[in-house]
Amino acid sequence: MNYEPVIFLHGINMAKYDGFEENIHAGGFKFAKKQGYGGEIYNFSNVNGRHYGHVEIMGRMIKGKETPISIKLEKLGASKKAESLEGVLVVWTAPCRDGNGREVVGWYRNATLHRHRVDPTGELKQSRKFTPSNSKEAMFMDFRVEALASDCRLLDPDERVIKIPSYPKGTRGVPGQSPVFYPSAASSQEGKSIKKRVLEFVNGGTVKNRKNPVPPKKFGSRQTDAVRRKKIENAAIDFVKEYFGVGGKGLGYEIKSKEQENVGYDLLVWKGDVTLCVEVKGRSGDSVEADFSRNECNVIKSHEVRKFEDGDYRICIVTDALNERQNRELHHYSWWPDKKKWIRVDGSEQLYFQPSGAMSASTNQN
Repeated sequence: MNYEPVIFLHGINMAKYDGFEENIHAGGFKFAKKQGYGGEIYNFSNVNGRHYGHVEIMGRMIKGKETPISIKLEKLGASKKAESLEGVLVVWTAPCRDGNGREVVGWYRNATLHRHRVDPTGELKQSRKFTPSNSKEAMFMDFRVEALASDCRLLDPDERVIKIPSYPKGTRGVPGQSPVFYPSAASSQEGKSIKKRVLEFVNGGTVKNRKNPVPPKKFGSRQTDAVRRKKIENAAIDFVKEYFGVGGKGLGYEIKSKEQENVGYDLLVWKGDVTLCVEVKGRSGDSVEADFSRNECNVIKSHEVRKFEDGDYRICIVTDALNERQNRELHHYSWWPDKKKWIRVDGSEQLYFQPSGAMSASTNQN
């Protein structure tokens, strides 16, 4: 099924878009980077069965005054006088968490797209109220898109496997030059290819892998009871494989074990445009902490300075790995270069590293 017309809207990267989040990726959005929030914070907040989406489009300065910029509905088939257009597929993109290009974070189907900003009123106004920590004055987030919540899909961070590369400034016919991209027939061949790839994913839920990575080496570690430690480690790896893998509730990533290759991570997983190098740590209890070998530490530090080329390095700590307390949980962390921190992919907690033998990490700063 093909949904037309189509528009790509670009904003800050958040985990849930359902209110303020402490950790966001702002990319090139200077206001959001400085203030720690943007108008997109309620883009997937359900208000009486509907979602209302904000996209920040900076106005142009004309004779010292800022002139608002409208969405050009005529590029999507509407008349130049139309104030809104129905039946639009809106694809939401955001800066990639690794700092390279953009990623598709979700979409609205059968959306109503407004030419100008719409200020909320009544109950909707109150639901879009936000008071910044450095201000006593409340803000009410406007919107340009609305759709039934049942027609909207927000991808979990690990489901965001469609990437749009960065292009040099001035490149025409591709996303990246503005928060709004019209992938119309006038787009470049690359723009058309991006549109086709995104639509295949949105409409079918599948994506062809661009590459079948075959990188190179593994680790060593320690614990008093070697047999039990190995059992915990294996259970943790199996759990992470179930999480990323094909079948059941898995995310459909392909998986290759790297445990015996001394590369500093346990699993190579890939889907679409995403390649992850996953280091897995298992815990028998519920404390989120782990020890890392010197080799793993070297790989982690290499990734932090962008010299690691195998893929996007991830740390997965599985607590209650043997499920003895029926409370097994995956704590999944990625490196956020803009904050220079290891943060859980949903933005909920930070992983702190401390020297200890080689290196140890936990969610406790001290």
